[in-house]
Amino acid sequence: MDLSVVEIFLFLITVGILLGLASGFVGASAVSLVVPILFVFFKLDILVCLCTSLLVDIITASVVAVLYWKKGNTDLKMGLIFGILSFSFAIIGSLIAFLLASFSEHILSGLFGWAQIGVGIMMIKRGITPILKNKRDNRNNSNTIEIGELILDKKRPQNLENSDSNNNFVGSEATQIEVNEKVNGPTNGNKIINNNMNEQKGITKYLDMIPHKWRRVIMLIIGIFIGLNAGLFGAGGGFMVMILLIFLLNYPTLKAVGTATFIMILTALGAFISYYVRFGFIGEFVIQYNILFFALIIGVSAIGGAFLGTYSAHKLSENYLKIVIGVIIIIFGIIMLI
Repeated sequence: MDLSVVEIFLFLITVGILLGLASGFVGASAVSLVVPILFVFFKLDILVCLCTSLLVDIITASVVAVLYWKKGNTDLKMGLIFGILSFSFAIIGSLIAFLLASFSEHILSGLFGWAQIGVGIMMIKRGITPILKNKRDNRNNSNTIEIGELILDKKRPQNLENSDSNNNFVGSEATQIEVNEKVNGPTNGNKIINNNMNEQKGITKYLDMIPHKWRRVIMLIIGIFIGLNAGLFGAGGGFMVMILLIFLLNYPTLKAVGTATFIMILTALGAFISYYVRFGFIGEFVIQYNILFFALIIGVSAIGGAFLGTYSAHKLSENYLKIVIGVIIIIFGIIMLI
């Protein structure tokens, strides 16, 4: 892009605000937006884009980490153990990135492009699944009628005269009556449940099967992969760490967020130092300056955007926003493959 300094400054502020909004609305990571924008619009080297994105993550995560630490919601011991491990392997991951880029920049940008498409698809899925579930639930609710503690299916003939002692009606085989159970949390009425209601979904049910004595070992092994991923693709991995802390080590949610953010800072810092020092070794001091310039403007703007996004999130449909951002991420991923 052939822009003046003022135009570049305003453009980066806009990127930061949009990143902050995306983060506040749906938890989008800097790497999903900063890298493709810098790569596509500014035609920067993929390693420069990754290094800038890592510094943006460090800046924004540091503010969040301090807030959680002041509230006592950070496990520093666990954060340091996990963080130092991921810090070390983030350096190794960055060395792999340097090796791939030395053969051809298109190899690394291509891998990143495919990774972007995968992230976009997952983001869209996370948006569509709740929408479809809500529509299905609404359709089911419209076909039922509540009578006290019972819910009857309006589409089926009901025989309420014969029942056993447990209020399970045994009249017509076509009769479908389910006993209501109350669930914790805010509801707009009693919820219809079935035998599978209490089954854990997705990754959490597999995490729950892991013996407790192996859980911390599993965490450390995953920390290695998160570090490698940060060095190779510039992703801090904070969301994955948070999920593992909650479902694998049974952390309270707030403490999991605070600890995961602290770990993300250390992870991103390891990769960033490796990238930044490399540019110094090869005499690219202008690139080092540009990285600091770009990251500081985007990072500070993103902090403001994140507060605005968090404040406004309840006024907009999170699921539809996920779909829109997912589509944008996929588009950028495809452009990076071209």
